[in-house]
Amino acid sequence: NNRIILHQMLLLKQIKCDEAKNGFEALQFLAKGEEYDAIIMDYHMPYMDGLETIRKIRTNFEPAGKTQQIILLHSSSDDELLQKACAELNVVHRMVKPIKTEDIYNVLSKLYKDDEKPFVANVPKDATTTAANVTVLVAEDNAINMLLAKTIIKRIAPNAIIFEASNGLAAFEYCKQNKPDLILMDVQMPEMNGYEATRQIRMLEPSINTPIIALTAGNVKSEKEKCFDAGMDDFILKPIVESTLALAFEKWLHFYDVQQAAHLHYDKNAIAENAGNDQRLVKEIIELTKKDLKESAENILKCIAEKSLAGLNALGHKLYGTAVTSGLKLLSEVSNELANLEHFDDQEIAELNERIQTEIKICLKLLS
Repeated sequence: NNRIILHQMLLLKQIKCDEAKNGFEALQFLAKGEEYDAIIMDYHMPYMDGLETIRKIRTNFEPAGKTQQIILLHSSSDDELLQKACAELNVVHRMVKPIKTEDIYNVLSKLYKDDEKPFVANVPKDATTTAANVTVLVAEDNAINMLLAKTIIKRIAPNAIIFEASNGLAAFEYCKQNKPDLILMDVQMPEMNGYEATRQIRMLEPSINTPIIALTAGNVKSEKEKCFDAGMDDFILKPIVESTLALAFEKWLHFYDVQQAAHLHYDKNAIAENAGNDQRLVKEIIELTKKDLKESAENILKCIAEKSLAGLNALGHKLYGTAVTSGLKLLSEVSNELANLEHFDDQEIAELNERIQTEIKICLKLLS
């Protein structure tokens, strides 16, 4: 299941990967001549553990003239022997399970940067910080849409510093000299459209790896694919809705002033009204809601791993009921989408799961 969940995380970034159930299967891929930019290796595997598999890779399957990049996954209880073995086998990137999406993206982005320090992820930190000094570049040629975007950003992140670009060329020129934390990119603009601007910005990498979110009026699968092919990271429909942009800030910036935008997610009066303002009952409902949210988050991942559409639909219905009763407004919307899924499309489900997991995390903070 962990392997399939990792696959889902990589799929969100359009990262192609092969899966091996154990060390033997991994070695078979390499024996066939397959080459990989990175190998994510679990320490605890049947038949042959991760360290032994890495040892065989180093001895027999090392790419000519370079060191195979390997990320080792292990549990927090593993001891100093593991650290010594990693030093011996030149494994500089280690991650403690369970793996968080932002951690795996972080370590992958560092693999081929010579000046980066080794990445060792310990107990995951709380991703929520303040929005102080975050810079957002908005590329939009329509003055009304620009004003709307700036207004919503200021409501979500009052301390955000916003830069404006009226076309794709201006956005590209800005990024040649600056590195914003987030870019909102209209896809249809004069002089240089959003697709071409994104391609040009991506060519500045590794100095520019800023998340770029497409702003488009088209809601078709081909439009999404066109955005992703150009190098964009996410996709928001116009006109921009505050709740949608709030989720994007949480997803891509890994911070969010939750209390500032609490009204988007949580109607505090809903539980009190349903409980007849009985404070003892309110506390009990909140605790039950938190328990249900945590269980739902885990069970959704299990159903994705099992490719169970019926299971996802059932969980969506259950989560929707919990969200409505507890006044969790955005969660009720995304869980309703899950309840009404008609096909098991890996990409669509990966994107929806990311939204649900993010919203559950926000709701748990608001309920605490």
